[in-house]
Amino acid sequence: MRKAAFYLSGSIKKGKADDGKLCWGDAEKETIRKGLEGFEVVFLDPQVGGRHLEDPVTAFGHDMALVASADFVLVDARERRGLGVGTEMLAAKLRSIPVVSIVPRDSHYHRGRLNYLGVEVNDYMHPFIFSLSDAVAENLAEAINWVKAHLSSPGPVKGIEVVEEAIKRYKEKHLR
Repeated sequence: MRKAAFYLSGSIKKGKADDGKLCWGDAEKETIRKGLEGFEVVFLDPQVGGRHLEDPVTAFGHDMALVASADFVLVDARERRGLGVGTEMLAAKLRSIPVVSIVPRDSHYHRGRLNYLGVEVNDYMHPFIFSLSDAVAENLAEAINWVKAHLSSPGPVKGIEVVEEAIKRYKEKHLR
């Protein structure tokens, strides 16, 4: 049986204050397992294995080691997230690991219309989500379908060159 290891990127429930927050849970994990029947699904869950908060470098290394060990990074971007999610996405690109982001329309990271600094943008997608994701899905079912298709017929995966290309494009357009 082929193995598929997933790093689950998103918010972590740190206590009672986070009870209403959308986070990865047992129901989502079971949906992924069922959707990938025939594969040995492994979850590299940052909530498991201790947080090592007394040692910030080890805490950072814990999450980065899990990302580096993943076959896929699934990003829960249904709500606004913290600093770690973008860092995890970029770490995946350093190793050309596919990133699949769950970003519903009309959510914080994907808006039908946005006015930002006086500029009107239609069908706005957050630049980091757009640039660092290999696939953007409306929901978990779409994300699983992309993963299944990629497992059966792997396509190109963005690597760190996506960052260099974005820098080059910005310089060519705006720093002449």
